[in-house]
Amino acid sequence: MRKAHCKTMPVHRQNRPLGGCVHCASCLYTGSVWAAANIEIVLDEDLTDDPVLTAEIATPAGRLKAMADVSLDNRTLHLIGLHLHGDDFGPNEFGSANLRRLADAVMEKLNCHAIIVEGATRTSGANPGAAPKRLCFRRRLRP
Repeated sequence: MRKAHCKTMPVHRQNRPLGGCVHCASCLYTGSVWAAANIEIVLDEDLTDDPVLTAEIATPAGRLKAMADVSLDNRTLHLIGLHLHGDDFGPNEFGSANLRRLADAVMEKLNCHAIIVEGATRTSGANPGAAPKRLCFRRRLRP
C-alpha cells in the first residue's frame, strides 16, 4: 500500500482523485502531467528590476510567487537566488513532484532544454545561512 502524503488522506479516502486526498497539492496531482497550457506566468512589473524578475505562476495545484536573477544561455534557463512562495500552500505542501511538473511545463513553454536553479541562502527556518544545493532539470521526451 502507498504511504499517505498528508494527515487528511484517510479521512477523505472517498474523495481521492488520482490516488490522493483533495486537500494536499502533492496528493491531488499524483501521476498527472502538466503541459505549457496548464501554467500561466505573469511578470510583476512593479517588483521587477533587471536582472531580478518577479512573477506570479498559476499552476493546476495553485498559485506561486517567484523571484530570481534570470538568464537564458544556449537554451538553458538559469534561476539564481530563486525564492518561491505559495499563498495556497503550507510548508512542504507543493512538493518535489509538483516542482518537477512545473519545471517540465516551463521548459515546454519557453522552449528551453534545461533549467538550473540555485536557490537563495536561507534567512529563517531550518539551517539559516545555509544555501540549498543546485538543482538541474532537463527536458524529457513525452509519449
